[in-house]
Amino acid sequence: IQALSTNSRFDHRSEADEYGISSFIYRARRPFHPARLLSFINNSFQSIDQCDTSKIGHSKIIRSKGFFWLANKPDEMVIWSQAGGLFQFSYGGLWWIDTDKDTWPN
Repeated sequence: IQALSTNSRFDHRSEADEYGISSFIYRARRPFHPARLLSFINNSFQSIDQCDTSKIGHSKIIRSKGFFWLANKPDEMVIWSQAGGLFQFSYGGLWWIDTDKDTWPN
């Protein structure tokens, strides 16, 4: 009997290896400038059909998510969700540091 590990039917490469997918975490201690962030979004992300990845490196971003704050609203969290050329931003509430401790959950 041939071992399963040597049977090509059971060989599996991860999607990361097969398609060259990688990930990273972006962290910054400064808020985003609202106009510059909007300009980046408008100029950087296109639908997958229109994307020329040879010219725009960061247009290869397929999925991103997280939270951030804007310089003009430092006490408010914004939730970011992006897949291809589709974006969703939503209000995430106040940061805990900006919330009265009396209103924190137990």
